[in-house]
Amino acid sequence: MYQAKIRILAGVGGVFFGFVGIAMLSVALFLALVPLMGAALAAAAVAFVWLFAASVCVYFATRSPREDEFGLDALQTAASEKLADIPSKAFEKIVQRHPLKAAGFALVLGYSLVADPTKKNHMIQTLLMRYI
Repeated sequence: MYQAKIRILAGVGGVFFGFVGIAMLSVALFLALVPLMGAALAAAAVAFVWLFAASVCVYFATRSPREDEFGLDALQTAASEKLADIPSKAFEKIVQRHPLKAAGFALVLGYSLVADPTKKNHMIQTLLMRYI
């Protein structure tokens, strides 16, 4: 708990001193530009600098990631291809080992789905979990 409090205080201090640093840089930039442009234009120039910095930050924070930015497309495709074959192979093995049992399950499952289609997911899960 003690370390968490120190981390929170360090984070708050970092934000506070960061804002103070930005304010001091703004004042220094303003004072440097006053002799060149006058007070009004110097204030506007400082404001435009910080507005530009804020716009860049907002742009990068809100842009949507590209499809292949993290290289996940190839990984997702390969994983989905490998996982797509697993259930069909498992069912093929079950049917080959126990053809009568598989036919009975298909009969019960078909009747259950026709009898009460609203509970189809529950019935399928119950059959698979209890008997396979």
